[in-house]
Amino acid sequence: MSKLLFVDSNEFKEKRYEYITKLSSKGIEQEFLFQLCDGYKTKWLPFMEFSKDKFIYVDEIHRSILNNEVVFDVDIEIKKEGKIDLLESIHNAKEIAKLIIDKLDNLKLKYSIYYSGNKGFHIHFLITHLDLEICQLKELAELKNRDEKYFFRIFKESIYKFLHIPRSFGKSIDKAKFNKKTMIRLEGAINPKNEFWKSYITKEELINFDHKKYGSHSSINFNYLNEQNNLNKSFSNFIYDQITESFNSLHKGYFVVSKYKSNKGYNIEKYSKVFKNYYTPGRMHFIGTAYVCFLYLATDGNEEKAKEYYHSYLGEINPKGLREDYKFNQRFTTTWKSCSEADRVGFYKFLERNCSITKDDFKEALKNV
Repeated sequence: MSKLLFVDSNEFKEKRYEYITKLSSKGIEQEFLFQLCDGYKTKWLPFMEFSKDKFIYVDEIHRSILNNEVVFDVDIEIKKEGKIDLLESIHNAKEIAKLIIDKLDNLKLKYSIYYSGNKGFHIHFLITHLDLEICQLKELAELKNRDEKYFFRIFKESIYKFLHIPRSFGKSIDKAKFNKKTMIRLEGAINPKNEFWKSYITKEELINFDHKKYGSHSSINFNYLNEQNNLNKSFSNFIYDQITESFNSLHKGYFVVSKYKSNKGYNIEKYSKVFKNYYTPGRMHFIGTAYVCFLYLATDGNEEKAKEYYHSYLGEINPKGLREDYKFNQRFTTTWKSCSEADRVGFYKFLERNCSITKDDFKEALKNV
C-alpha cells in the first residue's frame, strides 16, 4: 500500500522537494520546466529559477513531461442537470484507467498511478531502452536531431497505438500530453478546482477508489525514477516503424495534399461542432489554430466569414474581454497568413501533427454530432 502523509507536514514537503530535485536532474539535457501558482501563475521556468522555499511553500505546481516519459491523462466530464457529477466522472475515468494498466501489466511494464485531484487519473511510466539494431538506433537519433519536438510526440503516440486503446476512449485521454510543450500537475500537488491532491495510488486502491481521503492527504512514488522500462523487440520495432514512416511522410511535404474546398459539399456547421467539442482546457491553442486552418479552406479564404464562424463556435467558450480578443487576433492573424501563403493546405495533416487527432478519429466524431 502507498504511504500517506499529511500534506501540511514538513516531512512530506521536504521529501517532495527531494523528488523535484531528482526529476530536474533527469531533465537536465532537455527543456524541463515548472509552473508555480501562488495566487498567480508564474511563467514556465527551469528548476534553478525557483528557491527551495518556493517549492516547499507553494502547493499548486505543474511540471513539464520528460522526453522518455509517457503520461496517460484520463479525464471524463459527466454532467447531470448542467453540473459536473464528480463521482460519475471519476467512476468512468477509473474504468478506462483500469483497462490501460491491464495492458501495461500484460507487457510487464512498470508504471505509477495517480489520482489527478479532480475527475481523473494520471498514469506515468518511463522508457529507457529500445531493442533495436545499432543502425536503427542511429537512424532514430538522426531523426530526433532533425525535429526533436515531432520525434518525441510520434514516439509517445506510437506507444498509445501499440496498446490498442479503444477508439471510443479517444476523447477521454488527453493526447496533448504527448506533445513536448505541455505540462502535468506535479505529483503531490494540490488541484485547486476542488482542493484534492494529486496522489499516488496502487492498482488495488484504484479498483476500490475513494477520492474523499485525498482532500487532506497525498503521497508520491518516490521510487518512480528507478522504475524504468526496456521495451521488447516487437514493441521496439513497432515504434521504429511508426517514427520512420511519420518522418518519411513529413519529408514528402507537409502541405502537399489536396486543397480542401467548401464547394465539395462539406458541412461547415457540422465540422465546427466537432471542433467545439475538442476545444478543451490544455489544448485550446492547438485546436483553435487547426480550426482557423479549416475555416481558411472551407470558406475559400473569406476572412470575414471565417471570423464569424470562429467567434460563433469557439469565441463563446472563452471569457469575454480584452485579453481573449488579443489572443484570438494574434492566433487568427498568424495562422491565416501561413494558410494563405501555402499553395495547398492539408487540414487533416495539420490536425494529426499539431493536435494528435487522426483523420479517422475526426470522421468518427463527425458521426456523433
